[in-house]
Amino acid sequence: MDRIKTSLSELFDEVFSQELTANGGYELTGEAGDNVMRITPHIVDLDVYAPDTRTAGRTQSYTESAGRMTLKLEIYDSVTGDLIVTASDRREAPRRGYMQWTTSVTNKAEARRMLERWAKDLRVRLDEARSVNN
Repeated sequence: MDRIKTSLSELFDEVFSQELTANGGYELTGEAGDNVMRITPHIVDLDVYAPDTRTAGRTQSYTESAGRMTLKLEIYDSVTGDLIVTASDRREAPRRGYMQWTTSVTNKAEARRMLERWAKDLRVRLDEARSVNN
């Protein structure tokens, strides 16, 4: 479980950093300041249908879907600490209609796709908010 949490956390950082900086032109910082938001993410209800448990012997798992998870975001003013907005969205990997071999590689690919959709959604909403204020 700890390996899955660590891997998902690292993947989250990679995907969201890429989307917000390279695609959105936002600067990420660990410092508070004017026009700086603090975004606190939480992945909850993580359900990996066939986690790769790396047991002794040869095991193959087959699933119709990789799993599901919920993202909860809290966005704060970095100076005052005031909560600006909370958002929550639940995603499930697509159900294929047939069983497919599931591994840690396929699970990570599905998690990346879900995170990429969330990161893009966040960037689009931030862009909309920025355009209203300009």
